[in-house]
Amino acid sequence: MKIADLLTKAQGATPQVESRANWAPLAPVVEALKGNGFTVWKAVAWLVQEKAVPAKQQRNAYHSILRCIKRREAAAEKAKDRKVGA
Repeated sequence: MKIADLLTKAQGATPQVESRANWAPLAPVVEALKGNGFTVWKAVAWLVQEKAVPAKQQRNAYHSILRCIKRREAAAEKAKDRKVGA
């Protein structure tokens, strides 16, 4: 099987076990939607509508993406504080 075929199949594949790491790649999309006036919940609902997130996993995706965004914000704040203190 060729790499191109695997990449095509991978785009539509869903993981068997959902975890926080599976939703982390969608965090930048949610952040972009937040910039357009969406709430995190509505952004995840939009991802469900676009079939990027299975409807059964909407709640899990919401909580995981929210945690991911909060962690990124905290890391950015910490880095900013280190720059100011240096």
